[in-house]
Amino acid sequence: MRIGSECQSCGGRVSDGWTLCRECRKEYARTLHSLRIALRHLRQIANREVTLERAGHADPSVPQAPVNLSALDLYDSAWERIGETAATVGVWGSGERILVGMMERMADLCRTSTAGADMRSMSSLLARVRSRSDRRERRPFAGLCPGCGRDVESDAVDVIVRCSCGMVIDARSMREETMAAFDRVHITATPAGAAKWCSEQTGRRITRDDVNNWLRRHMIDATPDGDHCYQFPIGRLLELSRLKKNTLAS
Repeated sequence: MRIGSECQSCGGRVSDGWTLCRECRKEYARTLHSLRIALRHLRQIANREVTLERAGHADPSVPQAPVNLSALDLYDSAWERIGETAATVGVWGSGERILVGMMERMADLCRTSTAGADMRSMSSLLARVRSRSDRRERRPFAGLCPGCGRDVESDAVDVIVRCSCGMVIDARSMREETMAAFDRVHITATPAGAAKWCSEQTGRRITRDDVNNWLRRHMIDATPDGDHCYQFPIGRLLELSRLKKNTLAS
C-alpha cells in the first residue's frame, strides 16, 4: 500500500510502503540504541550507583538520599513513553526487552502512519534523559520536599530553594533536619568498609587509617558489633569525611 511520497521526518522522498526515508530510518535506529544506553546510566544514577559530580571534584555539603527520586521519576516516565511507541508495532514487555523488540521491528516502526512523530518523540526523550544523566553540575542533596517527596538540591549558601513542584523551602532548616536524620542512621562495617562507603558517598579519599584514627581519637561514637565491625553513625562519618582536604580525581 502506498502510504506517502514524503518522509514524515525530513520531507525527503520515500519509497512506497515507507513513511521515513533511508537516512531517517538509520537515525531512528541510532536513537533507540543510544536511548537504551542512556537509560542504563540514568538507572544507575537513580540507584546512587554512580553520582554526577561537579567538574573537577565532588564536594557535597550534605549527604545524598539513598535513591535519587527525580532521576527515578524520569526513568519510569521514559519507559512509559517507549512502551506507547512500541505498542504501535505490537511490541510488549518491560525494561530493555521493549527497546530490543523495537530495534528488531525497525522496518515496521518506519512504516507506521505515526513514524515521524514517534521518531521525534524518541529523539526528544533521548535529549531529556541525556540532560539528566550526562550533566556534570550537581548541587548537593538538601532533603526531601515536604510537598511532593522529590529530592531537593541546594548549595550550602542557599537560604531558600524552590522544588520542581513549585514549593518554596527554607533550605537551612531542611539541611539541618536532614543531617539530624542521618545522625540517627548507622551502618555496620569494618573501618575499611566504612572508609570505602565514605569515599563513595562524598568523593573524598578516605582510608582505613583515617577511620581508625577517628576511632582512636574518639572523634566518632561507634559501637563495636561483631568481629572487627562497628556501628557507625553515618552523619558523623560524612561530617568527618568533609573535613578532609584531599579529593578523588574525577
